[in-house]
Amino acid sequence: MASIEVIERVLNAIATNHGKHPLWVEDSKRMWMLQLEDISDKDLIIGVKDVLRKVKSLPTLAQVREVVEANPTTKAGTPVRVEGCRACGGTGMRQMARWWIDERNDIRVFNGVAACDCAKGLKLSMGAFSDFRDVITHWESNPHTTRVHYSTKDQPVLSTEQTVTARDLAERKARAEARGGQ
Repeated sequence: MASIEVIERVLNAIATNHGKHPLWVEDSKRMWMLQLEDISDKDLIIGVKDVLRKVKSLPTLAQVREVVEANPTTKAGTPVRVEGCRACGGTGMRQMARWWIDERNDIRVFNGVAACDCAKGLKLSMGAFSDFRDVITHWESNPHTTRVHYSTKDQPVLSTEQTVTARDLAERKARAEARGGQ
């Protein structure tokens, strides 16, 4: 954790370089302390020196954190590893297939992925992907859906029968035979 003394020193350096009033340091100190609680004194000093060399305007707290985390010599630059589970095969994503009937009454299959409910999936789902339970609920509420399959810890990868229609399998086989027979 960055100490209040080091935070005050780096804020004073920033204030001096950018013509800020000494009260700016007092006003900023508490917020910087809260936001830098996972950064060591040494890493903060390295980061602020870097930022002051690179930016022409008053650096923000976010810019300082970004530079500290991007620097390979700091401990803050070491990414936190989040584990997946057996249901997602450690990827954080669950394989899914939705069988549905289209406007011509043909059976179709949509294959996709959604965020798992494990730690890795929860990290991914923060705005990037929908949660697989939400997707299932949405698909199952659609009147055109005939069935929904998704990976589980007992079956982390969906089978061909769950992801491809019999008609599509027959078409693939015919194309493969046509290529092999030429």
